[in-house]
Amino acid sequence: KNIISERSSDRVIKSIVFCSGKIYYDLQNHLNKNAPNSSTKLVRIEQLYPFPAEEIQELLKEYHLVQKVFFAQEEPQNQGIWGWIAPRLQKLCPIAVTVEYIGRPESAAPATGWAQRHKEELANLLSDFEKKIR
Repeated sequence: KNIISERSSDRVIKSIVFCSGKIYYDLQNHLNKNAPNSSTKLVRIEQLYPFPAEEIQELLKEYHLVQKVFFAQEEPQNQGIWGWIAPRLQKLCPIAVTVEYIGRPESAAPATGWAQRHKEELANLLSDFEKKIR
């Protein structure tokens, strides 16, 4: 599978958060712990190239009431795949929906180099995630 999402429930999905890699597990754990009845669906993009546009488009059609679409990444905003994937996701979204970023702010370095600072940045990322999906 090129994209993987948790099973659907009866709840209405209002936001979809796309991500790739390990960040999925951090987001999923945070959702389960802090917002188990959330109207948010997490979707892992397992294959970035070729971009799975048709599969993502089908998913967006299935959740046609979605109001917010995000892409989350652990890397700083100016690194990782945000700059590459954002326009591709935006092209597939309904006109009224803008793809938004969830992740660390821009940085010259890919990592802080300090375990404590890394934990703080992850906590900030998860807090931002929770605020945006409300």
